[in-house]
Amino acid sequence: MNKVFYLKNEQRNPQWHTIDADGQVLGRLCTQIADILRGKDEAEYTPFTDSGDYVIVINCEKIKLTGDKWNGKLYDHYTGYRSGLRRVPAKEVFKKDPAELIMHGVKGMLPKNKLNRGILKKLKVYVGNQHPHEGQVNAPVKKLRPVKPKAPKKVVKKDAVKKAPVKAVKAPKATPAKASKASTSKTTTRTKKSA
Repeated sequence: MNKVFYLKNEQRNPQWHTIDADGQVLGRLCTQIADILRGKDEAEYTPFTDSGDYVIVINCEKIKLTGDKWNGKLYDHYTGYRSGLRRVPAKEVFKKDPAELIMHGVKGMLPKNKLNRGILKKLKVYVGNQHPHEGQVNAPVKKLRPVKPKAPKKVVKKDAVKKAPVKAVKAPKATPAKASKASTSKTTTRTKKSA
């Protein structure tokens, strides 16, 4: 008979991972970090336990955002007062605290429950390549796999498709014939003009 395996808290053996964020795209980096934090990259993944590892992110000031997201991506917060919604672009959040972009991105990718707070405590984000957790880390700095963006679809230009010219055919004009005096009806007949 098969038995279902559930990872218990006593069986956990969390490791410490160091990730270099230099040149990484923000959203793609956050998804990989969230998977490590939850333990989805391991065979013993159990959804209702904190089975993930610790993650240290260095060089968070060197992340990239694609497109015009530095100006277009907005972060909302509420002051607590009426009409207190404040929207700040990613550029200003990055100037104030570069680590906040990664923390906010990973938090949104974690489950919205009590596990969220415990899992998020295992994420450490630092500016620069120095961190105070040298004693815990036993693995070398890991550069995450580059995720290739999807290739854009080929768009066929309208000018590139040549259509055969359509010849216009002129129809002969019809002129109304004079009504005969003998007929009492008010209808008129049309005849083609002979050339």
